[in-house]
Amino acid sequence: MAVQWGDVAGWLQGLGSLFALGFAAAAVVVTRRTYRIESERDRVNAEAREVQAAFTRRAQAALVSAWWGPDHTGTRGAFVRNASETPVYQVYLTVVGADDRTDGHKTHYLVVPPGEVLFAPIDSEAGAPAARRVKLSFTDAAGVRWLRNQYGRLTELQPTLCITADPPRAKVFSRFQGDFLATYGVNVEFHTNAPGYSQRRFVADLERTAGIDALICPHDWLGDLISRKLIEPTVLSAEHHNAFPSWALSALTVDSHLYGLLTDLGPAAGVMLHLACHGSFATGLDDAKSYLLLAPADQRASGAGELTAEEILDLLATTEQCQVSLVVLAACNTGRSVHGYDEAYSLGTAFLAGGTRSVLSTQWSIPDLQTPALMYLFHHYCRTEGRPPWQALRQAQMWMLDPLRQAPERMPTELLRSVPAGEPAPVVAWAGFIHYGL
Repeated sequence: MAVQWGDVAGWLQGLGSLFALGFAAAAVVVTRRTYRIESERDRVNAEAREVQAAFTRRAQAALVSAWWGPDHTGTRGAFVRNASETPVYQVYLTVVGADDRTDGHKTHYLVVPPGEVLFAPIDSEAGAPAARRVKLSFTDAAGVRWLRNQYGRLTELQPTLCITADPPRAKVFSRFQGDFLATYGVNVEFHTNAPGYSQRRFVADLERTAGIDALICPHDWLGDLISRKLIEPTVLSAEHHNAFPSWALSALTVDSHLYGLLTDLGPAAGVMLHLACHGSFATGLDDAKSYLLLAPADQRASGAGELTAEEILDLLATTEQCQVSLVVLAACNTGRSVHGYDEAYSLGTAFLAGGTRSVLSTQWSIPDLQTPALMYLFHHYCRTEGRPPWQALRQAQMWMLDPLRQAPERMPTELLRSVPAGEPAPVVAWAGFIHYGL
């Protein structure tokens, strides 16, 4: 079989096509390499621009510093220096001890002018550690917030503050978002919890959720949060410290460290007083009185251990500001009026008249068997689920009435056994408690 090789023209045409294909492949390779080189150049340039931008952003902040030491008179305190050519704003100095824990001293300056060195003298207590450092936070002229820690490291703070709170408080605080942004250059975001959010769920969610900066929760959850190291102490400047009554700060102080602030200084703020004791009354014309029977200091004294409604009023009248928001009188007849106008004068209303915001009292002699279960449920709904006192009492009473009741997870077995199973609890076991106030 003969092979047809073609003519010279065909060969030349074939070789031309082959070379063209080779040149095209070479062009693709060159183009791809050029693209990679240009892409790498763009990446390097972008990184260089980011570095330059970061350097530019830090230019003023790098010239602001703070330290601990004595002034020319030997008085020790915290210094802050603004070596830049423009002011810095909302400056906070926090003194830190040798153990890296804040020692309760914080100073606030609205503005530090350019080229200024300011000194905040701090009286050292006897035995206080001499080795101290200073943390510094401030806003630069461009509105960027910075933190220089006690070791001198400068960090740009994120422009977002995340707060976890219940919906009502989140709604209230959201009204100040504009002011907070204008003052600190920080946006405030809220992570809201549904009503009835339990302490156990709150703590568990917090342990696995990152990025939460502030918490709003019942104050008696602090112990759990502190033990799990989920919150840190709060340090206030003198002006902020003076804005709160002393009782509001002492209520949230643990081991000499302040762990928060009351978000409500109104009627619902304060601590709780639960009195589980005997309550009694006398109805004579000359000696009508109602009283709580407490452990007496002197058994031989007349009326030993009696705390009357009149004494409660006198005691609260001498208190500059009542610190108690809720009083629970788990005693017999504490809501019973034995004298006074309109049958409204009782042990319970004496606390109300003295400034207490909410009071639980009783209309008759309450049974020893079921009352502890009712009280446990009240505190569970009030403290664990965060319900207001009136709603917590109603919820506890409805639980006692429910023959298909389900016990809270941590309710002690002996308390559950005190309530008849499969039927409503006796009326006398739950209906005697009433709520006064807010």
